[in-house]
Amino acid sequence: MQSTNNHENIENRTVEIYSVRGTIVLKGANGQDIPPAGIHSSEYNVGYGGSGPAELALAVTEELLGSRDGYQRVKWAIIARIGRKHLPVRITTSALVRAIKGGM
Repeated sequence: MQSTNNHENIENRTVEIYSVRGTIVLKGANGQDIPPAGIHSSEYNVGYGGSGPAELALAVTEELLGSRDGYQRVKWAIIARIGRKHLPVRITTSALVRAIKGGM
């Protein structure tokens, strides 16, 4: 797994967050859906700073960076700002790195 400490050498990949009948789904960079790990919540969510958005931020960060480092910053800088009406949303590795570094 790569660490977020070396942001410049990470391949720019994309994940997609979308909704199916009210359920938030995360599509990984390989096109496969990624289920919640259940660390914070049994489901994903967006638009606020709770456990569902934390679960989604953790999964997005791990998928794109291979590490959980910085996922709380991702939650506040990206996930908490997404409204359900704006789904689907794509997040790139470069956007994630900017969020972790405080550039969003």
